[in-house]
Amino acid sequence: MRVDPHLLEQAVINLLKNALDAATVVQHPCVVLSCRKDDNCVAIAVQDNGSGLSSEQIESAFIPFFTTKPSGSGIGLSVARQVASALGGQIEVRSSPADGTEFRIILPI
Repeated sequence: MRVDPHLLEQAVINLLKNALDAATVVQHPCVVLSCRKDDNCVAIAVQDNGSGLSSEQIESAFIPFFTTKPSGSGIGLSVARQVASALGGQIEVRSSPADGTEFRIILPI
């Protein structure tokens, strides 16, 4: 697959930073970075075991300057989404209070 490694790196770093922040609210924080190849795409996933996002937060998560952090800038997820789109892919989010949050960058091969 052809991607700009610096752009992809920045998107993944943004997801990892958010996951690390989210996981600090639980007793045993855990962040998992994984990559999986299917027939026609590659999925890079960042999952945390934090308290999860509400449906309202998920709806607003990719809006530039929206943040739930006191010192956050609100551009990390917006940048990650723009990078995924620029590389011909998309970004997905799944979240629940019991399981934490997973963001997946899905890119075509």
